[in-house]
Amino acid sequence: MRAFALEPHKAQPQISQTQYQAELAQLEAVELERLRQRQQAITLNTQLETFLEIWQRGGNLTEISSQILSDVTCYWETSEGKGYLGAIPDSTQEEQRFRSWLVGDQSSQPIAVDPNQLLRAVFQRWGQGLGVLASEREFVAHYIQLPAGKGTLSALAEDPDEQQCFIRWLSDLETVAM
Repeated sequence: MRAFALEPHKAQPQISQTQYQAELAQLEAVELERLRQRQQAITLNTQLETFLEIWQRGGNLTEISSQILSDVTCYWETSEGKGYLGAIPDSTQEEQRFRSWLVGDQSSQPIAVDPNQLLRAVFQRWGQGLGVLASEREFVAHYIQLPAGKGTLSALAEDPDEQQCFIRWLSDLETVAM
């Protein structure tokens, strides 16, 4: 039978009750700050989504409080804000137009548009029940009156009834899809 040598009991460092309370309070404060930052990020992400919806339906900045707008524009410069803002629009071009709208830049350079590509995108979004800018709807409504637009629409929707539904939807600018 082997005898085990018992290690002498190592004394644990002791801290005073006051020091313990101070460290606990500091940890709680750090955790509360993290929680506050997470809640603020959720709120700002929700506001970004709301602003995108306003922009997509052709709304204007007067619908947005200047303080909230300022908070959101500061937020999108953070890494988390950039990531979220990059994820909600459909393309980088749409993100840039949205950013310009948010900062009130009405002098942005015109963007060259491929009418067939825009028609395809609007048709797809219509089929999915997603929002489309009023200006894009107007452009597509005009474009499908031209021979090239009619041909593209025929390729997208072979069924004449589906084509007519889409054309009616385009002409009804009162009901911009969300």
